[in-house]
Amino acid sequence: MLLGHEAFLADLVWIRTLGYFADELFGMKKFSYLEDLISFSVDLDPRFEKIYMWAGAVLMYRGGSISRDKIEASTRILEKGWRYIQNEAVGWKHDPQYWMIPQMIGFNYAIELKDKKRGAPYIAATARIPGSPDIYKTWAATLYKRAGEWEEGSKVLESMLAIETLQSQLESVKDESIKQKIRDRLTLYYAKIYGKEAAIERIRDFETRLGEFLIEWRGALPYVSFPLFMLLRSSKDEWQNIEVSDTWSNIFPLLISNS
Repeated sequence: MLLGHEAFLADLVWIRTLGYFADELFGMKKFSYLEDLISFSVDLDPRFEKIYMWAGAVLMYRGGSISRDKIEASTRILEKGWRYIQNEAVGWKHDPQYWMIPQMIGFNYAIELKDKKRGAPYIAATARIPGSPDIYKTWAATLYKRAGEWEEGSKVLESMLAIETLQSQLESVKDESIKQKIRDRLTLYYAKIYGKEAAIERIRDFETRLGEFLIEWRGALPYVSFPLFMLLRSSKDEWQNIEVSDTWSNIFPLLISNS
């Protein structure tokens, strides 16, 4: 029985893993036990986010050519960490770069395995994490587009535009360039789906609805998060026919559902 010392033991296994990796890197280069050691360490301390990020790289780029087995090993450990982060109800203070976990999964699928549709949701998740690079705010939609999933791409952009709008409402300094880039890309997607004439009107309607909801949120329940407010709002009689989820990507497409 470890009696609450799991994190300490995970550190010891981590140190041993680093030593094993160095020995193999300058020795036989077989790395036979590398994935097992990493898995054991994160099983002991699943919140040890730096291990996932390190492992996702070294399991794939550990010497020699990149094979499908290496890509899948990298993806397995990254998905293990991402599942824990997604399913842990309590939460904790994340590593500032933990956005790299879904980013690396998305990269493995979309770039290494050429499965853009499967990689896109992870890139979309990356974009929603505070501190992640701005490039990911539109890249997920691009992946969906290249996979022929224009509507899914538009939903991602709706979510990103809503988030940027919300952040600009809450922050004293606004970066309108990011919003404009997302708005332009969303207009392109709307034009593809609904036609050019309807695209501009649809963008205008979306932002009008979003603005109305933000005003209502500030006036009614400013002490709860905006996604929670949208969930509470959906309980009203006139909204009972709308299926709502507690994820950004499902909430914000509702803003244009009645168009």
